[in-house]
Order: sequence, then structure tokens, then C-alpha cells
Amino acid sequence: MRARARAALVAAAAALAACAHRDPFRVPEEEPRGPFDAVYPRRLTFNQGQDLAPSWLPDGSAIVYSLERVDRADHDRCLAFLPAEGGSLRRVVCNRRSVADDSTDAYEEPAPGANGLIAYQRSSANVGFLSYRFRELVVAPLDSPLNGRALRSLPYGVPGAAFHYALSHIRWLTDSTLVYLGDLLGYEKHRQDQPADTIVSGLKVMLVTLRSGDAVFQPLAGTDYATSVSAGESADDIYYTMGGDARVFRRVLSTGATTVTWDFGASGIARDIQVEGDRLVAVVGGDVTFTYEAAVGEFAQRDGGGKIHVVDLTNGTDTVLDDGGRLYRHPALSPSGTRIVAESYANREADLWLLVVP
Repeated sequence: MRARARAALVAAAAALAACAHRDPFRVPEEEPRGPFDAVYPRRLTFNQGQDLAPSWLPDGSAIVYSLERVDRADHDRCLAFLPAEGGSLRRVVCNRRSVADDSTDAYEEPAPGANGLIAYQRSSANVGFLSYRFRELVVAPLDSPLNGRALRSLPYGVPGAAFHYALSHIRWLTDSTLVYLGDLLGYEKHRQDQPADTIVSGLKVMLVTLRSGDAVFQPLAGTDYATSVSAGESADDIYYTMGGDARVFRRVLSTGATTVTWDFGASGIARDIQVEGDRLVAVVGGDVTFTYEAAVGEFAQRDGGGKIHVVDLTNGTDTVLDDGGRLYRHPALSPSGTRIVAESYANREADLWLLVVP
């Protein structure tokens, strides 16, 4: 009996050690259930917080996005992995170390690559505070996102331009090259009894070349007030949009040659661009303005969402997807080119929706 009791105590101690607070929180991987609905457009997330910045895994098997944990006072933002057609979460990666309970830790703008890595923005702030203690661009193994290296801390200065306080639209061009948008970040408070409005808007396209011990950052000339960026057909070209502009631009990196790929004209301001093969996806028109913002001392684009357009670059057709009356932001085109996952807002909450590409 004593031997069995001793063995039971050892087993219990091992179990407690396995779930110690120093370990990052992860939902156990299991066979996913779902999807919960068979219609399109299909709502994928039902979180009462913000579900933002979706991206597809390179094989198209799942979606990774930034999930706000409203079940905790610190409202951490975690990396969440969802099956491609929806259903139960496969995995959630958070900072669940006990020493971080007084902080809001955020993992945002995830960009998984075919090289087995994931790039994302990592930041930490005191709970309830707007300003961050630190914010940085991180690259890590996809199967262990918390064990990465910081490539650059924010804010940082760009010669002849405003400081970048945040980043967005991270994209892999090659296994060792990234492109992203350096953003302004500011706050505007209209009334003391209301939360401040957050102003985030693009400032410049940045190119990052990874090396064994460091990373080289290069601002791209002529991209002031860019609002989105996408990888192109090769490692030598990108696509981007500009504040208040209906056009989509293509840049050849080796020569700097820039051309207009598509003009949405009277449909409105284009942003959130993505190009895969002969398909171009963008958010166009809707609830969007581009004006000088005194609160941040810069021109900025405020965006409450728009319509998703899919352009066939081969035959020149522009199709507006069936949106069910919703406005969308940050659409991500699947590797197969047949599905789009995007944010949609309602009552100040953002959820992810899945749409079919015709």
C-alpha cells in the first residue's frame, strides 16, 4: 500500500509540473470538430472579443489569426489555429507565464511561411494602459511560435519619414525575405467617459532580409502613406495600395519600376491587397476616409471596412463577392484561390467569415 501511495504522489507531482504556470498556454491538439455551418458566407469565429488579421497556412489546411481572450482580465491576444472550413480550434498559443498576469501580451499580424517559420508582431503593455512597454517584429518556428527571435524593436525611425510605432500586412517573399507595412499609431479621446479611438494607418513599405545573425531593413522609396502590401509572382515584385487611392501598384524591386496593375475608379479607395497567381483580392469603398489627423500630426486612413473585390488579371473581370450586407477588412486568399477569410465588424466586435471565390 505504501508503495502504491508513493507512486500516486509521484504521478500527481508530475502532472502538476506539466501544467506549471511557466509553460505557455496551449489548447491540446485534437481531431477538429465542425464546421458548425454549411452556408457561405460562413461565420467562423464567435468570440466576444476581436478576431483579427487572418492568414492561411501554406498548405491551406488551417487559418491562423490573432484572438483576444475576453475570459481574462488582461485581454491577451493569442495566436489561434482554426481548420480551413471552420469548427473547433486546433490550437491556441498565449503567454501564460504567471509573471505576465499583470500585462496584456499581444501576438498579432501572424504570417506563416513555407519555410516552417512564422513572423508576427509581439508586444506587451500594463493592463489597462494604451502605451506598450515593448513591441517587436518576431520570427519563430511555426510549431513553437514563442521560441523566436526579435528582429527589430518599435518604435524606430525612418530617414525623412515619421516613426513607425506598429506594423501590419507581413508577407513572406522568399524563405529569407519579408515585406511589411510600417504604421503610425495614435489615440484620440473625444469624451472622458468614453474609450479613446485608436488611429492606425500605413506610413511606408519595408523590406527585410534575414541573415544568420541579424536582419537588414530597407524602406521602399515612393511608398509614403501606403495602406497595404502583397507578395507578387516572384521574389522580385510586390503589389501595394496608397492612402485615398483607388489604384493597385506593382513594383519591381530590382529596378524600382512601378506600374498600375488595376484601377477600381469610382468603386472607391482600394486597400488590403493580396495577389495569388492571376487573382487579385482587395477591399474597396465602404466606410473609409483618408484625411489629415491632427491627433497624430499625419495623414491617416480610417477604415471601417468595405466590399471584397476579386479581379481576374487574365481576362480583366472584377467580381464583388456576396457579402450578406457586411463590410470586411483584411481578406486572406487561400493557397487554392477558392476561399477567402476576412474580418467583419458588428457592435465593435470583429469576427472572421469565410467566403467562396467564384
